[in-house]
Amino acid sequence: MSVDHVLFIMAMAATISFAITGVLAVSERSVDFFSAVVLGVITAVGGGTIRDLILDVPVFWANDLSYIRAAVLASILTFVAQAFFLAPRSLN
Repeated sequence: MSVDHVLFIMAMAATISFAITGVLAVSERSVDFFSAVVLGVITAVGGGTIRDLILDVPVFWANDLSYIRAAVLASILTFVAQAFFLAPRSLN
């Protein structure tokens, strides 16, 4: 396994975890599906995008759209799956 391959796997894991975190952060606010996915993707790629813009280098996800695809997929799966993991609230 090359260093580039390991770095790619770590970057994908970070992107997915940030997308999950973004969707879970807005889940308590009863947002709709589209808003949750958009906020998950922004959370996942926003920091790296700002970094690349400040450093005046090409934005990382513009060359490889797999980061966007992974963020969208993780956001969708988190939005759908969160209903199964959240405990129902009592009405009292």
